[in-house]
Amino acid sequence: MVKSNSSNIAHMDYDSESGIMKVKFRDGGTYHYHKVDQHHYDKFVNAESHGKHFHQHIKDKFKFTKES
Repeated sequence: MVKSNSSNIAHMDYDSESGIMKVKFRDGGTYHYHKVDQHHYDKFVNAESHGKHFHQHIKDKFKFTKES
């Protein structure tokens, strides 16, 4: 699990076997993004701004499910 510097994202985690990236938002919602490769996750984790990177490269680009 990697803590985020974002005002919107609390932390993110990645399972390389399943290709699922889990993103927990500070509002309490947790989403699972599917078919994410290691390269995309690494770029996200190492981005200067996690929030900006999320909106530009992840949101609306990967299918997701909301954790209940």
